Amino acid sequence: QSFKNAEPGIKLCGREFIRAVIYTCGGSRWEGSPGMSSKCCTYGCTRKDISILC
Repeated sequence: QSFKNAEPGIKLCGREFIRAVIYTCGGSRWEGSPGMSSKCCTYGCTRKDISILC
């Protein structure tokens, strides 16, 4: 697979992660995923990664 056209991940930690999830999912309609917040903080997440939580 080629990742040239892949959306770059953004590191989101703590409050920034929660705000991104709420913005992407629209309000508080999202389900937690174990380890997702630490993955986004360490490696970065794309909008597609975050939308999985919706």
